Amino acid sequence: VDVGYAALVGLPAAPRPPIVWQRWALIAATLAVVIALVITRRAPSPPTASPPTASRNQSPFTVPAAQTPTTINAARPPIEDERAANDWAEIVESLHDHDFSEARERLDEFESRYGQSNETRSLASQLDQLPVEEREPRRKKHKWKR
Repeated sequence: VDVGYAALVGLPAAPRPPIVWQRWALIAATLAVVIALVITRRAPSPPTASPPTASRNQSPFTVPAAQTPTTINAARPPIEDERAANDWAEIVESLHDHDFSEARERLDEFESRYGQSNETRSLASQLDQLPVEEREPRRKKHKWKR
């Protein structure tokens, strides 16, 4: 069958070379793992020598003087469980509320349960140094529950 015109036949294009992104992704992941291992396995540097702050004859525990309720320093003692952390948070909350008698009572309970530390002794001495009128129990505010 003669059609009378030449038919144009398109040849398929040359195939593209395969994308090698998988190889680059594998190289990047391996490099990230190696960097993470190097960072985590690096030996820590030795501590630097710092000049001693207290003389050898002095006790490492010094009592800061409490002049006003705003100068109370309540450093957190070493706490090992959640219950102790909650009890300490209640002490700090009493301090924030300026209810120093309640804070002192809670501190006594805390020390009887978990023992004394430099931090609890420091807070106790600061609370004991407050003027008598600051240490008197405050009238309880009713906390409304919602």
